Amino acid sequence: MLLFSFCTDSDPCQVPCLFGDCQNERCNCLVGYEGDSCHIKTIDRYVGTWTALDTCQTNLWGYTAYFRAKSLTQLGIENFGGFGTSFVALGQVAGDTLTILAQTVQGISLSGTGRVTEKDSVARKMAVYFTLSDEWGNTDTCRCLWQRQQ
Repeated sequence: MLLFSFCTDSDPCQVPCLFGDCQNERCNCLVGYEGDSCHIKTIDRYVGTWTALDTCQTNLWGYTAYFRAKSLTQLGIENFGGFGTSFVALGQVAGDTLTILAQTVQGISLSGTGRVTEKDSVARKMAVYFTLSDEWGNTDTCRCLWQRQQ
């Protein structure tokens, strides 16, 4: 379903608001959209292949992760932490922020946050912080740099 909201003379916007409403001469985008005319899906800036360098308390880990869209605001992050492509963590995006939802995947509990540090039309680099705990009570905290490859 496409939503088009064109501004009225009483509240003019410079551009049509494709997925949002014109308010105070600006487009107010619906959740999951951004840009001057609310034409960009936020999730599309994240989808792709990322190389990760995780500096954790226990070790330094390098791996490739794959971000796949699950909805307008939710990602599946395959190979999160370098645990294999069947290890898929869920993340929520809002603007330049990635929230790694609190969850347990294959016996490992995890949660964290990330912030885009470099971008153009897509996110290019992210600073990410997360914590992992296994079923035996071992915990690791990681500070990471993730860089988009495609």
